[in-house]
Amino acid sequence: MFSALQTLGSGYSPAAVLILAGSLARKVETPTSSAPGEVSSLQLRMPRLVIAISICRFIILPLLAILVIPRVSVFNTPFIKLAVLLEAIMPPAQNSTLILNLEKKPDAAASMARILLVVYLVGAIPMSIGLTYFLGFAGV
Repeated sequence: MFSALQTLGSGYSPAAVLILAGSLARKVETPTSSAPGEVSSLQLRMPRLVIAISICRFIILPLLAILVIPRVSVFNTPFIKLAVLLEAIMPPAQNSTLILNLEKKPDAAASMARILLVVYLVGAIPMSIGLTYFLGFAGV
């Protein structure tokens, strides 16, 4: 039974990647009332969304984790400290794209996939810096 469930579970990651790639490949439809060359509201909001998500995920959450960890006795071992710190700086998951696809909202899923792609690209440098700092902070 466990082996069968493990086999089924191993297909999740490849399927999720395929759905995310399909969402990225999908062209987001703009309202028909917009004139040619007009910028859609999503294109106007996307930079603000990416900046807001990046500030929260790569600055505010890691700082909160750094402040909380020394005050909570549960995080005594270096590896638990490192795991919590890494969780604080990792970018958002792609599950939101999967959920939007399941809800039959492909345009929203395509928009979310594009936002996540940009956040992942922006997050490469803060995650590298954070990992370097967190290894020393956690004592690993």
